[in-house]
Amino acid sequence: VGTGAGLPGVVVAVMRENWEVTLLDSLQKRCKFLSDVKERIGLGNATVRWGRAEDVGRDQEEGREAYDIAVARAVAELRVLVELCAPLVRVGGHIVAAKGPSPEEEIVAAGNALEQLNCEGVRV
Repeated sequence: VGTGAGLPGVVVAVMRENWEVTLLDSLQKRCKFLSDVKERIGLGNATVRWGRAEDVGRDQEEGREAYDIAVARAVAELRVLVELCAPLVRVGGHIVAAKGPSPEEEIVAAGNALEQLNCEGVRV
């Protein structure tokens, strides 16, 4: 989610060739760049998708509960990030959020969102 220049998504796709990786970003310019990278390095297991996480999460056909794992880095505070990512992830899936040096404060602040969206097992 918010793949930016492709970190960590492109790296994951390279390292895990048997995984299907979707690189989601809201800016067409970034998606064009990632499509070029994908073609140049022959990354057949990656799909570049232009869109906003909140819109993709409402897409019953191709977005809602479509993924085992959602990864986000520097997208938003955890309470917002959970609301963006939870609709994308299947029941039993995982949200991986790269956070700064004191994520405990964000976890506490995200308590209501985590509870409302039935997110369990938060680990630092």
